[in-house]
Amino acid sequence: MIELQSISAGYGSEPVLNELCASIQSGQILTVVGPNGCGKSTLLKAIVGILPITVGEILLDGVRLTDQKRDEIARKISYLPQGKTVPDMTVR
Repeated sequence: MIELQSISAGYGSEPVLNELCASIQSGQILTVVGPNGCGKSTLLKAIVGILPITVGEILLDGVRLTDQKRDEIARKISYLPQGKTVPDMTVR
């Protein structure tokens, strides 16, 4: 399970996520949908530890993400960034 406890993250002094709380159950399929620039990629990068959070905590199976080694995290979650090889398609 991934728990987001009042996390904030962004780029430089500009917050993109502000005190976001959520729980994602193991095995749950979740879709993050929104317009360009709303924070979808920022959220995913923060969850996997690519982008540091400025406030709050992220727990992975009850353990703070910052207390886990990269290889431990990689065994449980992964991130595939959008690339130019991805076909142009909509959610629908």
